[in-house]
Amino acid sequence: MSNVPPNAPPPRPASPNYPSASTMKQLNDANFGFWMDVGRFSETMDDVDRAKTAYEAAIKHNHDSIAAKKAIAMLYKDKLKQYDKVPRRIVTTANASGYRVSTKLFAPESGTG
Repeated sequence: MSNVPPNAPPPRPASPNYPSASTMKQLNDANFGFWMDVGRFSETMDDVDRAKTAYEAAIKHNHDSIAAKKAIAMLYKDKLKQYDKVPRRIVTTANASGYRVSTKLFAPESGTG
């Protein structure tokens, strides 16, 4: 017996206009590169807010990118002086689909002094 209800519409064939997986990956890689370029250019123009937005967009397109995470960390450290958002280290963990990059943030310093 089939799990499809008797009154269900027939399945539609895949759209011939939908891009293939390799085309989608190429587009994603191009978007990532574009946002990294915008971030670097914005930094040279001292537009810190635009650089931050661009690096965040780059991370959305490639959340495992060490280069994007390093760029935004350096931006927080050098230009924004927000040390609590600077990763202390980048940790690579293995999972079922391969490797995943994550960051560990500095713990806020206690006020002793």
